[in-house]
Amino acid sequence: MTIRISKPDLSIEQQIHQAGIGLINIFGEDLFDFIDESLKSSLGLRWLLEVQKSDFRYQSGNFKDPSILLKDIIRNSSSPFRAPLRQMVPQKESVSFYSRLQIILDDRNEWVHHQIKATEESLKILAMNISPIARRLSLPILAECDYLVDMITLGISFPFDEASEQSISAQAPNSIPEITKSSIDDKGWEVGDRIDENFLEHSYALLLSGSVKDRKSGNLLEDVNETHGKRVSLMLLDRKPSGGRLRITPGGIIAGYFEEHWGYIAEVNATEWFPSHLG
Repeated sequence: MTIRISKPDLSIEQQIHQAGIGLINIFGEDLFDFIDESLKSSLGLRWLLEVQKSDFRYQSGNFKDPSILLKDIIRNSSSPFRAPLRQMVPQKESVSFYSRLQIILDDRNEWVHHQIKATEESLKILAMNISPIARRLSLPILAECDYLVDMITLGISFPFDEASEQSISAQAPNSIPEITKSSIDDKGWEVGDRIDENFLEHSYALLLSGSVKDRKSGNLLEDVNETHGKRVSLMLLDRKPSGGRLRITPGGIIAGYFEEHWGYIAEVNATEWFPSHLG
């Protein structure tokens, strides 16, 4: 699978705008495809025709259009499109989930009607707004979101097919696994506390797909540490949902970049990290 948007030149506003519009449209397609596959399984291949017969409101319209689809899901509590979403989203999280969909709909309107300046930051925010929904529903668009965020935040520019493969194969599950005591600091640190210690030469990227990438070798932590890698990666993303650059001290303190300083995220031991990176 390859990335489905054109790589934007971040110095050209028009290309950024095209990437933003493309991202929104692909989200609409992926969301409808997810709903369609689920309802075909539960109601049969003709589910949409049956809905259109029974309710005139659905007799016309392109339901892959993110505006049409999102408006119906958000504003109509009895929307047939909601059923597959209820299966994926616990009741206690439903308000937050539909609020995120409203944010994406608002983003769509701003981008389509040129009510927002197309900049690197606005494109990054758009991708980060879509990512939690894509991760929750395992939508393929997570690949495009990760690519754009990593390109803008970290300066990483994989070939498109590589970025997609990494993202799709490393999608995070809907819940964070339990973290063992050895992965959690007991010295009273709080996430974001300034780290003034020296760092090892290694540099990493915390990807929004729930993976940690060694920036020099390109290896993912879960690929080289099958026992602990994915669990530790998801713990880090849980503590720093925006992702970003990571460094590590000789003692195993992992720091992320917080605006103008390196701040604490977690502490790991040698068996939980990249082989040979910690003594």
